[in-house]
Amino acid sequence: MRTIDYYIDLERQQRNVDRTIRHEAFIEEFYAKNPELKRMDTEIVSQRTNKLTAILDGDFEAQKSAELIKQRVEQSKKEYLLKHNIPSNYEDELPICDKCNDTGYVGENQQRKVCRCMQEAKEQAFNAAGLGNFTRINAKNYEEDYCKNKVRRKEVTTKLTKIYQKKESSRNNIWIYTDKIQSGKTYVSVVLIKQIIGRGDTASYIKFEDIGDLSESNRELVNEADVLFIDDFSAALTTSGNNGSILNNILETRSGKELPTIFITNESVAELLAESDVRIAGKIKYAEKI
Repeated sequence: MRTIDYYIDLERQQRNVDRTIRHEAFIEEFYAKNPELKRMDTEIVSQRTNKLTAILDGDFEAQKSAELIKQRVEQSKKEYLLKHNIPSNYEDELPICDKCNDTGYVGENQQRKVCRCMQEAKEQAFNAAGLGNFTRINAKNYEEDYCKNKVRRKEVTTKLTKIYQKKESSRNNIWIYTDKIQSGKTYVSVVLIKQIIGRGDTASYIKFEDIGDLSESNRELVNEADVLFIDDFSAALTTSGNNGSILNNILETRSGKELPTIFITNESVAELLAESDVRIAGKIKYAEKI
């Protein structure tokens, strides 16, 4: 399953290569400006090798000689660094991002979130989660009073957040988010999904009409995501083709793993119960309404 961790790991692999290349270029330039320091570093490595060889050969005198030479050179190096105001860790391979140290994350536990330096990995995770058409929707442009219904939006956002955090329970881990057309249901859901992914967790978004076209990798994400949002859910579509069977299998899998699934719909719960595929209606019967 290609989660945010997967994309961050790809970025880290590339970053490891970039960091090594950058470090090698830095050391080359650094030694060109400090040839005496290069000579001392080379000598220190040489004496370490000589000491190891002496230990393997059982030559105590050679071992002692190599150690003494190494210590003298190390002392000279220390004096050189102080004289030229050079930090002692100049040989260290430093991270490209000093905020996350190239781990991809900042903060811990509930405060953990994806570092800003991993924006490309986040965008890839958003696309994998089904949000490729919602690039302009994010928490920064979130408006609580959209459609002049601030109270309702705040109520929904709080409820969805609690469901994701598993602070709300449902008998079969299914919730019905129903509201009128153009009330911002998709908008609220997409913002929350991006926040979930930004915290390093998994979420998936699909339109119900596309459920029959899921690829194998997308089917895995749908089954395994920490929370699944199914938008434009319609009772009529549950009886079209094999939509009912596919959805029933997804719900059975997710319910068994106690993973929440949220239907986003314009239809009332009564309509869904009356007109859905009998297997889906049986599950909706025990769903919680948002």
